[in-house]
Amino acid sequence: MSVDKTESLLLFNPFTNQKIHIPDAWVPSHNIMALTCTSSPTSSDCSVFLICCFQGLMVFGCAQNGSGVWVWRFCISGKLINFPISNCAILSHNDEYLYYCLDVKGRVAIFHTGRFKWYFKKSRRVGWADVPSKLVNRSYLAAGDDGKEAYAVIVSHNATQVRVYKLNPSEATWIRVENLRDKMLFVSGTTSFVARATEKRMGNKIYFPKFHGKNGVFYSLTTKKYHSYDGQFPTEDPSGLIDVASSSTWIQQSLY
Repeated sequence: MSVDKTESLLLFNPFTNQKIHIPDAWVPSHNIMALTCTSSPTSSDCSVFLICCFQGLMVFGCAQNGSGVWVWRFCISGKLINFPISNCAILSHNDEYLYYCLDVKGRVAIFHTGRFKWYFKKSRRVGWADVPSKLVNRSYLAAGDDGKEAYAVIVSHNATQVRVYKLNPSEATWIRVENLRDKMLFVSGTTSFVARATEKRMGNKIYFPKFHGKNGVFYSLTTKKYHSYDGQFPTEDPSGLIDVASSSTWIQQSLY
């Protein structure tokens, strides 16, 4: 998703250079705080969901691609101060009408955009009952392509602690995960996803938008340390790493 020179929303495939323009929403595009697509933009059941700030209020909206025509619907849910959005991607999980988002304290917001009923509700904070919310630095949401698994990654203020939780959708609770086994989590402020490791040594790791010199960095749940791709930099303190979270995103090739 991007914004062109006229501030209109568009979907762009960097592998094919295909562009799909989305009709303008009634809120300025620079007010958009987070957004996501539910499926391939060329699919007739694709929806674009966004959260934005408008005159101090939190507004969430959904544009649905029905028969090639995009139609927006919006709902004003309340004062933004009641739920300060975290810099993480929105998660569409296992239901075309349900969306999840984290706030800066690690609380989960659930948005429902069903045909006959829209609602927004907050749930308890993800894990870390023993850690004050003011010590949570960043939080991320990630899901697999099959939509059956969803994970939250919570990073402490000094980034020395990283914890992973898995969503139990039937009870709307989060379960601490100590071992991802053959799964990899790729996280950033714009895009996060789960992938299955093609090599055993790549699993049970979280890949952050960080660099040590020219080498990328991942966090191992096995060693509880950050490591560079070249294997020369294990550390528990990432303060000296280059963080490019504000200007980067992960891309999975998908030729739609």
